[in-house]
Amino acid sequence: MQKIKILIVGCGDVGTRLATRLIQNGHDVVGLRRSPPKDTLHKIPYFAADVSSVESLS
Repeated sequence: MQKIKILIVGCGDVGTRLATRLIQNGHDVVGLRRSPPKDTLHKIPYFAADVSSVESLS
């Protein structure tokens, strides 16, 4: 299987489960959410941003 890079925008509860499964399958995953989780149990790199705010995306 080809390894791909994936950005999950709005990586909350469902997105975190998806990201975990994709990482288990060997893909590179990054999550984007307004406030990254405080725990690091899932080992998913997160970026904090609000897609409704242009300033937070720059």
